[in-house]
Amino acid sequence: SRDTICEGSQLLLSVPGVYLFEWQDGSTDPFYIASDSGTYYVIVTDYQGCRAADSITIYTSPRPITPTSVILPFDTSINSDTLCAGESIAMQMAPLENASYAWQGPNNTIFNGQDLTLNNLTLAQSGQYKAYYTVDGCESFFDTLFVKVNPTPEVYIGLSDTLCDVNDIILDAGFGDAYTYLWQDNSTNQTFTVNQDGAYSVVVTNGFECSKSASVTLAFSISPNAPLLSTNGQDVLSDIFCEGEQLSLSVPPVSGNAYYWVLNGDTVSSVGNQYMLTDLVSNQTGMYYAYYYANGCASLSDSSDISILESPQFEFTSKDTSICGNTPYLLSAATVTDVSYLWQDASTDSSYLVSSTGEYWVTLTNEIGCSSSDTINVLYKPFPISPSINGDLSVCDGSNLELNSNNENGVLYSWNGPGYSNTGASISITNASTSNEGSYTLSASLDGCIYPDIATVNVIIQALPLIELGENKDICAENVISINGPDGMTSYSWSNGTNTQAALLPDGSFTLTITDANGCENQDVITITENGPTASFVSDPTTGSQTGNTVTFTDASQGSPISWNWNFGDNSGSANQNTTHIFESQAILTITLVVSDAAGCSDTTSREFTVSNSVEIPNSFTPNGDGKNEFFVIKGLDAFPNSKLTVFNRWGNEVFSSNGYANTWNAEKLPDGVYFYILDLANNEVQKGDVTILRN
Repeated sequence: SRDTICEGSQLLLSVPGVYLFEWQDGSTDPFYIASDSGTYYVIVTDYQGCRAADSITIYTSPRPITPTSVILPFDTSINSDTLCAGESIAMQMAPLENASYAWQGPNNTIFNGQDLTLNNLTLAQSGQYKAYYTVDGCESFFDTLFVKVNPTPEVYIGLSDTLCDVNDIILDAGFGDAYTYLWQDNSTNQTFTVNQDGAYSVVVTNGFECSKSASVTLAFSISPNAPLLSTNGQDVLSDIFCEGEQLSLSVPPVSGNAYYWVLNGDTVSSVGNQYMLTDLVSNQTGMYYAYYYANGCASLSDSSDISILESPQFEFTSKDTSICGNTPYLLSAATVTDVSYLWQDASTDSSYLVSSTGEYWVTLTNEIGCSSSDTINVLYKPFPISPSINGDLSVCDGSNLELNSNNENGVLYSWNGPGYSNTGASISITNASTSNEGSYTLSASLDGCIYPDIATVNVIIQALPLIELGENKDICAENVISINGPDGMTSYSWSNGTNTQAALLPDGSFTLTITDANGCENQDVITITENGPTASFVSDPTTGSQTGNTVTFTDASQGSPISWNWNFGDNSGSANQNTTHIFESQAILTITLVVSDAAGCSDTTSREFTVSNSVEIPNSFTPNGDGKNEFFVIKGLDAFPNSKLTVFNRWGNEVFSSNGYANTWNAEKLPDGVYFYILDLANNEVQKGDVTILRN
């Protein structure tokens, strides 16, 4: 392992456990103090004599230089300063590249930064301030500054104030060891007697030459006379009120002054000369006082003894109520006894029966003459028209269920059914199923008034008629098949226009839509596919042969045929899949192949085949674009598939050549005239001659 220590520092090396130790220098202590770079090792031995060893390489990192610190604004020649508590001091250390800066103050307080400023100094901040750098984790040695903080005198001569009904006052700046005093008039006593308006100040200095000042502004005034307190405009020493009434306290106005009211022990202020208390309660009974300030002095107070008697306590159960329909509504105040009652129509019963919309009130008066009132608004609202439901109550499974209300204007309709709840004049349930079958109810509400009865209907979800056309069918080419729909339907509609239960269907996809006695529709689709073999063959040679040669016929049919019927056009045939035939006579024949599969489906294909032993060569042709005689056609050439035709002009230049010539030369881009040909029939027979090209 390895470790790094700062230059001049030490590292304690040890191994946990109880062992015998032997260090690299032969020492046997259980620990070793390393202070230099190098490799250190130890061998430990346990009580059984087993040994183990370990080593560590230690590197030393250089310690940064010691900083130079100063007390501002002084230079480095001054390393201490004496100040008074409350003053400030600023200290600074010289910059060092890649270093972090820190100060260690009294009580090991650490301050980070190159600059250190201490404001509002206290005595506890007296002491040494040690500046140091840190570079790569190693700290420099300290540079120390010394700060002495001396105490500042404690001075208090009071607050600025207005002095009422006195002639003078003594200001005391306080006693302290070696205190000296300097008042605003340069007097030097500890105290100063004030007997007129003005600003007064003192500076106190202690034996450390630390000073502190204090100042006040004082005025002398005379308290005004007590105001005349009135209750509800009456100058009385006492007054009686009922709960719920209001009390108005007032005094004569005094310009530019604040008024104070002591209300049953609590003091409040106002800018006006009147104070109002509303909705009085009995626990506000007590003495009420009033006074005011003038020229900084409070007046004497005037008072009134206020008694507040209990009033009947009554409120309607609700301030406003609504009645649906025309049911009478009973208002009662009978819960309060030993009172008299007075209703809005001057009736005096303890209750009142309401039968129309209006505002109603009652006043209750007890035996001591205190009253209370309450008011209620009663609103009569009409019921909506009895709800009714209309719509198709029998619908087919998968159709839309739509129910409608009588839809009175402004009415809120609420619907409930099997697993269903909604609001509105109508409901629509898409793709209804048997889970939607059952009872549906409708309630009606107008402005919060719900009609007492609900409308109910029973909805039936009709099952769809069953239809199953069966699996898709295969038919032979150009055949049809009869497909039947289910019995007992009121209508049948095939997608090919047939409207009967059964339909003859060819190849294709067909849909049958059925309708039952309930008017419910359902449909099914069946696909009819033409299947069967497709006849095809190839021959070698392909288009013709000479008599006596063997021609090979190879089946190339598709669709898994199982039988083959060849007809060679010369009253002979074959039932083999692949066969050969030798033609004995020259003719242009039709070769026919009929194939059949396991389902009995068959297909036929035919092709012409030329049997010839000679060719017929024309002496001219007219390739002029009229569609007639456009090509140099050699009859019987199909029997000579390996023939070669070569054509020359009159100068002996080859102008056309073709191996396996197939009657395709049309003399393109050649001028009219006589041309010479050589026809090699590839059977040791070569024919030569000329042919004339005539376009005009």
